[in-house]
Amino acid sequence: MTGNAVLVLDNGADSIKAWLGGAGASGHGIDTASGEAAYPVNVYTNAAARSKDDRRVLIGPEIDAAEKSTLLGTLQYRRPFEKGHLVSWEAERAIWWEVLQSIDVRDPTTTTLVLGTPLKELSNLQANTDEVVFEEFNFDRFYRAPSMALCAWGPLGERFGEDAGDGCVVGTDGRATLVPAEACVVLDIGYTATLCTPVVEGVAYITHARTLPVGGRFLTNWLKEQISFRQYNLMEEFTLVDRCKRAACFVTDEFNKCMDLARVRDPSIVANYALPDFARNLPDRLLSQSDIANMRTKPAADEDDLQYLTLTNETFRTPEILFNPSDIPGLRVGGLAQLVREVIDCVDDESTRAVLWENVIVVGGSSQFRGLRSRLETELRALAPDVYTVRVLQPDNPTTYACASAAAMATHAPDYLAAQQVSRAEWFESGRKITAAKFDAARARAVPGVRGGERSSAFDGTPALDMRGSGINTPDPDAIDGVGTGGAELPSRTEGKRSMYVEEDVPDTPRSFSPDATPEPEESTTPASKRRGSSKRKPARQQSRRRKSQPKAEPEDRDQGEIEDGMDKTDQ
Repeated sequence: MTGNAVLVLDNGADSIKAWLGGAGASGHGIDTASGEAAYPVNVYTNAAARSKDDRRVLIGPEIDAAEKSTLLGTLQYRRPFEKGHLVSWEAERAIWWEVLQSIDVRDPTTTTLVLGTPLKELSNLQANTDEVVFEEFNFDRFYRAPSMALCAWGPLGERFGEDAGDGCVVGTDGRATLVPAEACVVLDIGYTATLCTPVVEGVAYITHARTLPVGGRFLTNWLKEQISFRQYNLMEEFTLVDRCKRAACFVTDEFNKCMDLARVRDPSIVANYALPDFARNLPDRLLSQSDIANMRTKPAADEDDLQYLTLTNETFRTPEILFNPSDIPGLRVGGLAQLVREVIDCVDDESTRAVLWENVIVVGGSSQFRGLRSRLETELRALAPDVYTVRVLQPDNPTTYACASAAAMATHAPDYLAAQQVSRAEWFESGRKITAAKFDAARARAVPGVRGGERSSAFDGTPALDMRGSGINTPDPDAIDGVGTGGAELPSRTEGKRSMYVEEDVPDTPRSFSPDATPEPEESTTPASKRRGSSKRKPARQQSRRRKSQPKAEPEDRDQGEIEDGMDKTDQ
């Protein structure tokens, strides 16, 4: 390091996490008890918004201030991310400038940027990012890595060697240096989707990653439709419903029991959420049972005519989609436990599998539901062989964990950062070749002890496993994993099968799912000349042209007031 300031940006689809420090900065450590890197991380909304009232445009940090005021229900959003990919640098550039001003980055030409990006970013989008960083923001040095790989530098996960405290290991030269976790599985429950990948020695291998097309936006849209059908019409209030989801929803181990309690409106299940009152400047909030009792007996002046939502089974059915997504028509995939199991199933080496089962790290803004960690650990224990120890780790703040872990790496492992980064001079000399070689080549290779390219599949035409707490229906764990107590290879039933966790064009709201199309009749083996009333079969190109000419259904709303055609488009 050359004494530059270090800026860490975890560029997520919903928010940007930022930390600014310097090489060798002191005064920050790692709180191993809570699993949090003790670094001051700032969180900003990664979007541009426009007020419906005065048409004022708000960018990034300005939205956070507006959401605390009466502008909550009057904002239209435009996000630079679509389906987990950064597709609009026009919007992202303006957001970055606001973030840099908010955290007081005075001179980017003397700053090293550590950027956390999506795991499955396309190569052309990666090239756009590299170009913007060096040619528009003029950063002096740059290191880009998937956010899931940066999680390996946090305090969670096992490290082997002589421990020097604070997650550091004493090297051969006697210096205490931070090293990444040897092997772990990172489960990122994000805004647009849920991703799971093995991370070995700080490298996230994209070839073995799996994707579940259910994220925070999907859950919010589902809850929004349930509330709009049963109570108030909140189809245009995405932000309000999202805050209600974060405050009221939880994960249960006993699904059927909670359904029975919800029918009788048990207070332990029912949640009451007050809607904002812009006339009297009252914010939205979760009401306690005492608040409801006081309103019914002797309403206060400010609580008179207060509107609130009453959520019954929605409180636990919303996050239940993460564990049983097949309950939604059109989603024939397994849940979080099956997702983690399939990633670990790729590993041939028995000792590596043991480390992965014991180091499952759950991060992401949509993983903060109460009871999620214990539910996931219970289901993984049912799927794992008995000889393995199953442990699910979750930091106190899963949203900022990747950014805080990268800050720990920049502070306590400066030699690693110096070896991996690319300088501005090197970029202008070699261009995209040097960033691809340093940032992307390692994670494109096969993991040691992992089958490169082979994809197992737990979904082979049979119904998904019922993993609800009241009735776990699981076959023999050894048969599920394909791994006996001796660590044999996966059986041949997984050969050539397609994984159920793949990148597919799945709509963002359950409403937009349509029934499966009727399959075309199979082509007859009888020669055309001998068929009754036979005529020449239409060419495939003509059939394809006819299909394309049919009108396509318009997609549903994916976000509250999201502006897709630009900030200058007028409302219809």
